[in-house]
Amino acid sequence: MLSQDDRRRFAEIERALEASDPAFAQRFRRGPRQTDWLIATAVLAVVIGTVGILLGLALVSVVILLPSACLLVGGWTTVRRRRRERSSS
Repeated sequence: MLSQDDRRRFAEIERALEASDPAFAQRFRRGPRQTDWLIATAVLAVVIGTVGILLGLALVSVVILLPSACLLVGGWTTVRRRRRERSSS
């Protein structure tokens, strides 16, 4: 636990930060963004989908090729949508 004096100092630092850069302080209040995890997962889906497509083409296997294509398209669509939302806000 923090002492009362330490709490008071942290509160002063917080107020100073909010006064000097409100947007930066707001980012800390919200905590980690869920969209960051979503983008990381979507990028992973794109990578796995690409590898799956290459493997499906090499093995001439529709069973590997079709799900990999769906994974690739879904991941790519999610990444593009999130990047568009970030750039507009």
